[in-house]
Amino acid sequence: MYPFNHNSTNINKDKECMYMDEERAHEEKEKDPSYGLEDSRTCQIERYYTMEEVEEIEALKNLSHGGFFEPNESVLLDVDEDYFGCESVAESQLMNHQIPWNLIRKIDEYLALLICPKSASQEIQADRIFANIILFLVQNCDFSNGKHSTKYSKQCHTTSFLDKLSKSTVKKFEKKRLLCKSKYIKAKTSFRNILKTILKLTKSQVKALIDVGFCMRTSPRTMTFNEMPFFQVCHGSNIPNESMVIFHSSTQKELDDRMHRLDKILSHPGCPKSKLTTVCRSSRDGYTPRGQFKQIEKRLVKLLRTTGAVDKKSAVVYDEQLLGGPRGWPGRHLAILNKIK
Repeated sequence: MYPFNHNSTNINKDKECMYMDEERAHEEKEKDPSYGLEDSRTCQIERYYTMEEVEEIEALKNLSHGGFFEPNESVLLDVDEDYFGCESVAESQLMNHQIPWNLIRKIDEYLALLICPKSASQEIQADRIFANIILFLVQNCDFSNGKHSTKYSKQCHTTSFLDKLSKSTVKKFEKKRLLCKSKYIKAKTSFRNILKTILKLTKSQVKALIDVGFCMRTSPRTMTFNEMPFFQVCHGSNIPNESMVIFHSSTQKELDDRMHRLDKILSHPGCPKSKLTTVCRSSRDGYTPRGQFKQIEKRLVKLLRTTGAVDKKSAVVYDEQLLGGPRGWPGRHLAILNKIK
């Protein structure tokens, strides 16, 4: 790790320092020469902490034996919803419908250069526009039920039809200020290519694509958001051949059992009450099973209240940049999906 400061000309004790990895440090140096790499002796940052990883059953044993927490120890509680299960959206919702991954990659490449939402509210607008455009295609084109069929009506195959639809699509995104400014000239051509790609899918595959949706790769809250605000098919980070994450789709019994064990830990007399409790959905990055998300979150919030981890009278505060807002991402397009028979 490199000691790093943003005031290399000032060598007094008020120098602003932080540690970052070598690659990031050199990237920042290239962007702004005023940043300086420092000798560790000149950057007075000392942070010590102990990290313990404890399996939940062992945690209960330790709480019963005492001494797991220091007297009057201050505790912050953070619960990640993928604690209850972990799935790959790419595999469970896209590839399970036999959508070729190279087609998703192609759509991602076009979207990353064309659509640039800056907030979760703009993200939802962009996703809704795409869902309605795909619905329009389904209602006006002949999508075959065959596997990977490219047989669609002559009307949809014509350049005039695709150009007209691409032009109207560009106007919709332009009206909402969702287009990346530097790519405006190529927007119509790129949208036409996206439409051509979608027309290669079957009805069931199209429904899966609408359900998964389109979103930003990272939250606007992320420190590096401005460096990579990519818009893409909302499949998360666990994609084929690029993830070493271990997946597990929990059964209802497994979910119930794990919820019960968490209840026992948090309600144990030896577990200090948290001064601050946060919950992470892990939905945008594609970890928490989307089919179980609503059940997990509803039961988790209730559990946190009943165990005293969260005051019963306190309000749940949802981050304004949360994917899908308080209601969440899954199920937002039920009305559109019901129109596709």
